[in-house]
Amino acid sequence: GPSRQHRFRIITSSAFENLIMACIVIQLCLLLLVWQPRDPGGSMETFLNSCNVFFIVVFHIECFVKLSALYCNYFREYWNVFDFICVITSDIVSILEASIASDSTVNLSSLVNALRIFRIARLFRVVRVLKGLNKLLLAFALSVPKLFNVGLVMLLLLYLYSVLGVSLFAKVAYTGVGLYGPQANFRTFFQAFSMLIRSMTGEGWNFIMHDLSLSKWYYESILETTCGEMNLESLDFATLDFNQDGFVDHPTECGTGFSFLYFISYTVLVSFIFLNLFIAVIFEGFEESRGSEPMEVITKCLENWERYDPFNTMYIPLSKALDFIDETVEELMNAKQPQKGQCLPEPRWDSRSTIDMNASDAMWSMYNLQYVRTLGLRVRSDGQVRLVQAFKAVMRRLVISGGPYSIYLPQHERRQRVREIELLETMMLNATEDIEPDMTEILALEARQEKQIQQALGPSASPARVLTSTSKTSGGYAHDESEEFDMLQKVAAAKIQRRSKESFQRRRDRAGGSAIGHHGPITRAAG
Repeated sequence: GPSRQHRFRIITSSAFENLIMACIVIQLCLLLLVWQPRDPGGSMETFLNSCNVFFIVVFHIECFVKLSALYCNYFREYWNVFDFICVITSDIVSILEASIASDSTVNLSSLVNALRIFRIARLFRVVRVLKGLNKLLLAFALSVPKLFNVGLVMLLLLYLYSVLGVSLFAKVAYTGVGLYGPQANFRTFFQAFSMLIRSMTGEGWNFIMHDLSLSKWYYESILETTCGEMNLESLDFATLDFNQDGFVDHPTECGTGFSFLYFISYTVLVSFIFLNLFIAVIFEGFEESRGSEPMEVITKCLENWERYDPFNTMYIPLSKALDFIDETVEELMNAKQPQKGQCLPEPRWDSRSTIDMNASDAMWSMYNLQYVRTLGLRVRSDGQVRLVQAFKAVMRRLVISGGPYSIYLPQHERRQRVREIELLETMMLNATEDIEPDMTEILALEARQEKQIQQALGPSASPARVLTSTSKTSGGYAHDESEEFDMLQKVAAAKIQRRSKESFQRRRDRAGGSAIGHHGPITRAAG
C-alpha cells in the first residue's frame, strides 16, 4: 500500500477534504427524507439504510487513513477528536439497532434516536472550511471564560432580586385581569427566578410592575374585591393552606409602590448593563480572535512549502528558500489591496552591484545587506535551509514590514524594528538557563523527524541529514555536524572582502598601467 508519506499527502489534499465535505452534505440531505411514521420494510427505508451504511464506511475509512498517517498526532487536533467521537457514536448506534432487531423485548429506540443526532453534528465541520464562520466560532470560544465570570455576577443579581421579590410581593393578590397571575408571580423562589429571567428579555415587565403597584382603592373600586395586610402570625395557617402544600393559596395583600423601584432598577442593571456586557465580551473575543494571525501565517507557509519541498524532507536550497520567503510574504502583505504611495520592501539583490547577480548562488556579496538583516536567516554548511528557519524568517519579515494584511511601513520604521528584534534576540541568547530545556526538546524532535523521513524514503534515498547529538557550549548549543551559520555574517564578510579587493584594485590602477599589465586584474570576491 501507499507509504505513510503518501497517506499524509492524501489526507492533507484539498480533493480529499472536499470529498468528505460532499459526503457530509449528502448525508444531511438524506436525513431530510426521513418521515414519520416510518415503514420498516419499505423501499425508501431500505434505500436510506443502505446510504447510511455507505457513509458510515466512508467516515471509518477517513478515520483509519488519518490514524495510519498521523498516529497519535491525530488526536492533537480538536476536529479530528470530534470526527472520532462521531465515528464511535455511529458504531454504538449500529450495535444498538442490531440488538433491537434481534431482540424485540429490548426497548432502546429513544436512546438510538438521541445518538443519531451526532450525524447532524458533522455539519459543524463546515466551520473548518469557512474562514469567516471559523473566526466567529473562535471568538465565541475565547469569550466563554469571560462570559462565565459575567454570568456568575448576573446569577448573583438574579438570586438577590428573587429573594427580594418574594419578600415584597409574595402576598400580593392576583388581579385577574393583568399579566400578574399563576404564570408570573413571586409566590415561590423558583417562580420569582423564572419570572425575572422572562422579564430580562423585556417581555411585559412593565405590565407586571403596574399590577404589583395597585392600591387598595383600585382593588375595592375597580376590581370590587378586598385587600389588606396579612399577619400570618395571628391567623390560623390551616385556613390559608387549603390543599396542604405548605403555601398560602390566596394571598389578599394590596400592591406596593416599591414595585416601580424594584423593576426599574432590575431592568437597568440586568437588561441594559449586563446583557450589553455579554455582547461587549463577545466583541472583545472577536478582537482577540484576530490575534490568531500567526496561525494563519503558518498555514500559508505550509501551503507554499509543499510546492518547494514535495517529498517533505524539511530542507530546501537557499535560493528556493529565499523564493519561498518572498512569495509567502508578498501573498500575505498583498491580501489587502495595495494603497497608493505605499512603501516598497527591501530588494534581495544589492542595486549598487555591477557584477552579474544571477551568475551563482554563492555570490554572497551581491545580496542586499538590509534584506538579509531583515530575514535573520541561518543556513546549513551544505547550503540547505531548514523549515523552521524559513518559517521564522517569514514571521520576522512580516513583523518588521508591518504585519500581515497591511501595507509596508516606511524604511526608517522597518530599520527601527530590526534593531528592536535583534536586541530581543540578544537578550534571549543570554538567558541560556531558561531556554536550554526548550532547545533540547526542539533538537530532539528534529532528530526524530529526520529519522522518520529517512525511513519513509527508504534505503535507496540519499543519506538523511540527521541532526546529531548536541553539545552544550558557553554560548548555547552547537551541532557536531551540519553546523548552521548566520547568513548576515556571511554576507557582511563577503562585502567587506569585495570592497577591500576593489579598493586595492583601484590603488593599483592609479599606480600605473605597467603594473596592471604585469599583475592583471584581481578577480571578484565570490564570498
